[in-house]
Amino acid sequence: MSERRGLKRRHLIYYLSVFEATTDELLGYLVDITPDGFMIMSENPPEVDRIYQVKVRLSTGKRPDKFLLLKAKSLWTRRDKSAEYYDTGFQIQNPDADTRLQIELLIKELGFRN
Repeated sequence: MSERRGLKRRHLIYYLSVFEATTDELLGYLVDITPDGFMIMSENPPEVDRIYQVKVRLSTGKRPDKFLLLKAKSLWTRRDKSAEYYDTGFQIQNPDADTRLQIELLIKELGFRN
């Protein structure tokens, strides 16, 4: 991959579920995120070089389901260290100011502290 991300990805304390928005199919679990991209871990790798409409389930515990909707392009996939799963990197397509703010709030609420 010739391009490099400009922001450090932030790992989350919960693996939030990521679904394909049009089918509600589980794509995997959110591992890390920035306002520009994210990585998921999944049992089956998503198709690379494809634009997905995804929704990230923000709800944890007993709160009602709340989702973050994103348009994202899958850039790469590789076997996870555990070998049972795949890691896939996505680039968020044209995030607006509200989407960027929602991601920053998600990182603030659920991100590991450095």
